[in-house]
Amino acid sequence: MDEATLFRVQCERDELEIKIRKLNEFMDCEAFNKLDDKNQRLLSSQLSTMESYHHILCKRIFLMPMPLPKININDLKYEGMK
Repeated sequence: MDEATLFRVQCERDELEIKIRKLNEFMDCEAFNKLDDKNQRLLSSQLSTMESYHHILCKRIFLMPMPLPKININDLKYEGMK
């Protein structure tokens, strides 16, 4: 995949990390405890799904080949050669 795709996937992962953190924070506050059981379970399921999606994005980033640096062959120096 190209650098633009890598950048987009990294941005998506970063945005998702923020959403996961915010949902975790909400689930630790009193407002979450005031929700009925059905909504609490749905939010827990949503968090689990978001974490799975985050894991997939991280795997995709890890598996993407890193672009090689551009090297000018004329700039290379070999030992023993003049």
